[in-house]
Order: sequence, then structure tokens, then C-alpha cells
Amino acid sequence: MSELVPRLRALGGSAAAHLTVARGLFQSGRHGEALRLVDEILDENAELGVAWFLKGLVLARLADFPAAAECLESAVRYDEDLVGGWLGLAYVRSECDELKGALQAAEKAISLDSHNANAHLMRGHVLAKLDRDADAIVSYRQALAGNPQLMIAHYRLGYLLEKQGQTDEALDELITAQRLNPLDANCRLTLGDLLRARGDLNGALEEYKIAAELAPLKGEAHTRIGGTFEQLDMRKEALAAYRIAIRRDPRLIAAFLALGRLYLAERCPGEALSMAVAALEIDARLPAARELQAEAQAAVDAAGAPRGTEEIGREIVEEDAAGRDSLGDDID
Repeated sequence: MSELVPRLRALGGSAAAHLTVARGLFQSGRHGEALRLVDEILDENAELGVAWFLKGLVLARLADFPAAAECLESAVRYDEDLVGGWLGLAYVRSECDELKGALQAAEKAISLDSHNANAHLMRGHVLAKLDRDADAIVSYRQALAGNPQLMIAHYRLGYLLEKQGQTDEALDELITAQRLNPLDANCRLTLGDLLRARGDLNGALEEYKIAAELAPLKGEAHTRIGGTFEQLDMRKEALAAYRIAIRRDPRLIAAFLALGRLYLAERCPGEALSMAVAALEIDARLPAARELQAEAQAAVDAAGAPRGTEEIGREIVEEDAAGRDSLGDDID
């Protein structure tokens, strides 16, 4: 948006005034009004690149990516040096899975401003989507050279370094990202994953618990908490964590599968079978769910009836009068 200001000043007259108003409407979240005003401007100034740029930004914010792409293509056609236009175009093309075009747009932005950290960041995002991790790492490093405070670049760099097994450097990047934005749940989850992979299970639990607090409507953190408790041989706590994950996201198939596997290990085949059936209702073709169903059914048949009578099974299956797991308060 910073490129709009000098261009508006250069325009002068009523078009500049109206675009300034439209920009303010967009920034305040009044997207419909902003669109109407920009359309009025374009009716009078159809080749005004900065107006097409603003319209593209509004449509992108509304997640109408194909329409946003058309507007941003018009923006850079009429104003080829508009770096933000090329960046916006790279973003919406990426959202439309037009990755080759997205990469071309990001590289055009870099050619116009080689020190633009956001341009290198966008190129890194597209390269990562293309599974060109080594090239993406280079782009993220270039982004950080231009702006060391760019949290998302630290996070993405750390994630890719972890994938490549460079865990020491990955840890540094993820800790930096977490320090720059302590309220980012995804960063907390990724940092927890890395700590867990390195054997620091208590450190991982701490990050997962904070992530759960930051994203209370999602279950991914509690699924990871359950897995970590399993590694610590804290089975009752693991079962409770998986159940919390399912309550928070009833379509989180990973939690159903993990809970089913743990029920099976604890000789509660009936409950395991229920989890497998629930997972198959979400994805009827998932091999892991079919395998769990077959194993649980075989265990049920071998027992003659669903057991579910082991001590640990009783403690977890029974919920208290408040509708919560008796162990849930320990980790929720």
C-alpha cells in the first residue's frame, strides 16, 4: 500500500482524492464501499493502474482470487513499474495454484526492487509450493537480509531447514520467529515439533500448550500433546488430550486415529473400533482408518465382545458431570 501514496500525489485532482478515500475505506474494512468508489474512478479513468491495483487488493482480501488476478494484471499492464502490483499478482496467482505465473510475477517485482524483502519472501513462498526447498531457503535468507524482523521469513526458513535435517539452525530460526511474534500458534507448533524431534519432550509440551491457548478452536495442538504424552508413557493424559482435540475439531481425523490406536494398545477394542468408524465417516478411503478398523474389529471378534473394561479404559471413557474428561483439566 505504501506505493499508493506517491502515485496518488502525482495524480492530483479528483481521482487522487477519490482513491485516497477508497484506500481509507479498504483499510478500515469497508470493502464494499471501497469497491464501489474504485469502480466509479475506473469508469472515468480506465487505464489508471493504481486504481486497478487497489481494486485487486480489495478483491484479494475478499478471497475472490480469480477476479483479483484480472485486476492486478490490468494494474501492471498500465503501470509496469508498480512493485506492489506484481507482488499482489504473485500472491493471488499462488492462491489459484498458478505457480509458474506466480513465480514470474515475484521475480518481476525483485527485478524492479532487488532490496524488497517482501518480494524475496513471496518468491520463497512460491518456490516452497513448487517443492524447490533449497531455492526457497535462499529467498528467505534474502528476505531476512532486507528485513531481519520479518517473522514469517524466520518461521518458513526454520520449517524448511528442519525438513532438510539442519535442526540446529532451524531451532535458532524458529526461536527467533517465536520471539518476534509470541502469539503465532503455527510457529509454536512447529517449534514444538522440532523440540520433540530432538528429544526435548517437556519443551515440546510447553510450546504445544501455548499453541492450544492461542488457537482454542483448533485441535492440532492437543493431538500433538497426546502424542508427546504417549512418548512419555503418560497414557491416561494422552487419551484425555486426544479427546479434547476431537471436541475442539470433530473432523480432525488425525486425533481419531491416534485415539483409536491408543485404545487398541490399552485393550479397549470396542472404543478403538468406534474411533475407526468415526475416521471413516470423515474420509471413507483413508488407508490408515481402514487398517485401524480391521485391527480393531479383529480384536473385538477375538474377545467375543468389546472389552473396554481395563482400568485405564474406565478412567478415560467415563466423563464427569460437566461433560469433560476427568483428566482434561490437567492439560486443557
